Amino acid sequence: MIYHFEASVLYDFYSTLLTDKQKDAIDLYYNDDLTMTEIADNLGVSKQAVSNLIKSANEKLQAFEEDLHLADMFYKSQKIKEDLISLHEEYNRPLLKLPEKEN
Repeated sequence: MIYHFEASVLYDFYSTLLTDKQKDAIDLYYNDDLTMTEIADNLGVSKQAVSNLIKSANEKLQAFEEDLHLADMFYKSQKIKEDLISLHEEYNRPLLKLPEKEN
């Protein structure tokens, strides 16, 4: 099962690999928070068609991530970047504050 946040993240990475109808349905469902009935009205299709579009798009998004790991690698690289910044800040600060010289 794919969760709302995960679907939005995967959509950001892989939306160009979906069909136009799948993109529209996913975007309206997860990003615009419309109901399936509202999406059906917007797209001029049945509620069942919207359900099928969302389900097939989610399956594709998960399959793309399982094969390509782009989202996973992005978040791992962000974590490494944060760790490096933290280490840089830690090792570039004075370890001991020396007393100021008197004149």
